[in-house]
Amino acid sequence: MTATPTTPSQLAEAQALLDRLIAEHSPGHALQREFHTDPEIYRLELERIWRRGWLFAGHTCQVKRPGDYFVFDVDTDSLIVIRGDDGRIHTLHSVAIAA
Repeated sequence: MTATPTTPSQLAEAQALLDRLIAEHSPGHALQREFHTDPEIYRLELERIWRRGWLFAGHTCQVKRPGDYFVFDVDTDSLIVIRGDDGRIHTLHSVAIAA
């Protein structure tokens, strides 16, 4: 599941849907399917949870030697974590520029 760019109106629509689902929820019962499958709620979750602060990407032991790397994905963003020749760990964010 990938999210498209988020606009304020999309976030407002997602919040309205989330409010409705919470109001309809019966305590002690499973969450409605939309909590897990609706793209608008997913977009809201990305904005409010995943893109708000630091995320754990991996352990230093995954990049023991210079040149070792791994990729960490958050939705459509890929981060490359690499141990540089200087021995330090660096993170690169790939940004594609459309022509």
